[in-house]
Formats: sequence, C-alpha cells, structure tokens
Amino acid sequence: MATAVPAQTSDGDEHLIWDAILRQTDLALKSNTDPNVWAVQITTTLRSSAITLPSIDLAHRLVSHLFWSNHSPTAWKLLHTAASLDIIPPLLLLALLSTRSFHISGCSEEGASSDSL
Repeated sequence: MATAVPAQTSDGDEHLIWDAILRQTDLALKSNTDPNVWAVQITTTLRSSAITLPSIDLAHRLVSHLFWSNHSPTAWKLLHTAASLDIIPPLLLLALLSTRSFHISGCSEEGASSDSL
C-alpha cells in the first residue's frame, strides 16, 4: 500500500503561506468575519500547504500579530476558535498569552520590584 508523502515547501514558499494566513486574518478582523468561517479558511490553507495541525508556528504568529498590532475583541474570538478547534495548541496559546500579559503589566508598573510580581 502506498503512503502519501506531504509536499515539501521551501523557505520562500513557507513565507508566502504565512503571509497568506496573516492576510486572511486581517481581512477577518476588518470585516468581522464569523470565527468559524475564518477557521475553515485557515485550516484549508494550512492543510493544502502540508502544515500539520495543531500548528505551533501558527500560534506564535497569531499571538504576535494580533496582540502587538491588531488587538481587538474579534482577535480574541479568532484565537478562541483556533484553540477550540485544535488549529493551534490551547496550552501553548495560554503560555504565550501569559508571557505577553506579564511583559505588558510588568512594563507599566514603574518602580515595582521583581518580588512584588
């Protein structure tokens, strides 16, 4: 029995894939797309590019993209849906968000000692 082998992607192709994912995400944010529709689009793009799910790379890219330049209530909905549908690892998402939260709150407190955090 023959086994299917995923298509190999070069670094340039992989860069294009992630750009496409972020464009789809930006479009979903701007047009307030249903998170389930966005999730289907993202899953289709990832699977057609032979990226396994849940995707650690996608989790890192979404958290960085959504919370440093595109923070909105819709972004939370997209992340929740991605974690719920196992597109990204839910525990990794929590770890990434807790790290971001610590840095943001730690930077805003002037004069706070490391003992108080």
